[in-house]
Amino acid sequence: MATQLKSRPGDAPLADESRSALTLTQLRELRAVNRAMSRQLKSGEYLGHVTAVGRWDSCSVSETHYGRGAFLPAHRHDGGFLTFILAGSYRERTSGETRSCTPRSLVIHEPGETHEDDLRNVRQQISLASVAREVGVHPVHLARQFRKHYGVSVGERVRFLRVERAKELIAAGMSLPGVALEMGFADQSHFTRTFMKLAGMSPGMYRRKSQHASRIQKR
Repeated sequence: MATQLKSRPGDAPLADESRSALTLTQLRELRAVNRAMSRQLKSGEYLGHVTAVGRWDSCSVSETHYGRGAFLPAHRHDGGFLTFILAGSYRERTSGETRSCTPRSLVIHEPGETHEDDLRNVRQQISLASVAREVGVHPVHLARQFRKHYGVSVGERVRFLRVERAKELIAAGMSLPGVALEMGFADQSHFTRTFMKLAGMSPGMYRRKSQHASRIQKR
């Protein structure tokens, strides 16, 4: 779930729209998605449920709500606008980059830019109980056998694998907030603490070491 404030200079005021039932919201979003697949969106039109609209001087501001787990296919807008994320995190892909959109971040959209937004859970949270259900054994039995075989708990093993994958993404050039979001960490500080504990250094230091090693290899 994500809530955004969208600001577009020079827009005409939009009609006020009150909150509605979830089923009606879903229908609105579905219709908007279908329209977006065949044409670009007009000024003031967004793939979400607009819950509030205001206008100050030559700037209009709208609050838009997106349902949890939504996926907005590639679309573009007539004019440029700014997006300030109030709540929720998601990924936004353009032809040239993948943005990690987190609360209190500001995203600039150029006129005619094509992008898609993914609000789905990036990494399903793996727990002892969920793994036990998947393999059809009791959690206590799984925990005992897993530690006997691997020498660590299920949770410790999952954290290790997440950090190893995070290292690959950092080395590939992804931003640190983007890596934290991609790997399902609650926030940047949680990611940093876990990374330091398992890698022995901060994500930023690991990125610098990786960049240095890459430059040496290119010589």
